[in-house]
Amino acid sequence: KLKFSKRQAAFRCRAGVLNLVSRADSFDSPQKLAAEVVAAVHNWEMAHQSGKRSDEVGISVGVDPSTLPLFSAFKDIGTPWCPIMTILPAGEFTMGSSINDAAAYPDEFSCHRVSIGYSFAIGRYPITFDEYDFFCEDCQRTAPYDQHWGRGRRPVINVCWSDATSYAQWLSKKTGQSYRLPSESEWEYACRAGTTTRFCYGNTLTQKHANFGHTESGGNHPQARTSIVGS
Repeated sequence: KLKFSKRQAAFRCRAGVLNLVSRADSFDSPQKLAAEVVAAVHNWEMAHQSGKRSDEVGISVGVDPSTLPLFSAFKDIGTPWCPIMTILPAGEFTMGSSINDAAAYPDEFSCHRVSIGYSFAIGRYPITFDEYDFFCEDCQRTAPYDQHWGRGRRPVINVCWSDATSYAQWLSKKTGQSYRLPSESEWEYACRAGTTTRFCYGNTLTQKHANFGHTESGGNHPQARTSIVGS
């Protein structure tokens, strides 16, 4: 039986594939909370049986990406340090900001159409500390500082352009495939995801979409730091 109360419900496992943290009073009823828990446990069981994280279930591994449908996710090697990639189609989009956007920076003007005449794959998530730390260990490099925000599946921070380029070159060598940093237009094309609004979520960004606006001393607020990718 699941006791419904005002207490926080938190379920975790060592592998990190099950991570349900919510407040019981955010659900309308004990039944809805129980359903969420059951769904999360089922998700964990499926991932545990396949030996994969929950976000890796259904990911193609070690196959030629050209044989996969558009928007498929894949990994070149079935290891924890190999990033998940997503295949995007060729297309075009409007790059830059409107002159009516008072919050835009001067170098974002003016809007112009950009054509991406080829399909390409880009990382589903930002590179994580888990992935980057393996690179540092393998190459005997000093691992970047995490600001006490946590490592693991959080996006790696405190890396410069040359660090990122070296990582891409290392990844190419380890996998036998070609990796590089995306161009500005490729990145914005992927980030916009076919939208024309200020943000891919719409014209207004809220704290439901990103962690920002928290000024607590030392960054102790749970949202005054990066989040685990895919969360």
